Amino acid sequence: MQLQLFDAEILDLVQEIYNHPPLAEAIRNNPSQYVEDQVAQVCTYLGIAIDSDLSPEAFMLLCKQLTKELYQKRTLITIPI
Repeated sequence: MQLQLFDAEILDLVQEIYNHPPLAEAIRNNPSQYVEDQVAQVCTYLGIAIDSDLSPEAFMLLCKQLTKELYQKRTLITIPI
């Protein structure tokens, strides 16, 4: 059994992803289980290009910024009564 721990920035990003059904579906359909690949999908969804190797600190900063960007991109769903 392998236990993998994640930083708060990654957990916050994962929670925000669930507010974006098309993105959540794309990540679910991706066979890769690597966090880096899933973050790359978030970048693609937001139209952000990343072309460098990131240090662990820079990667956490990227996750934090992506969470903010996703939060701003949320759409309101209205249901007629």
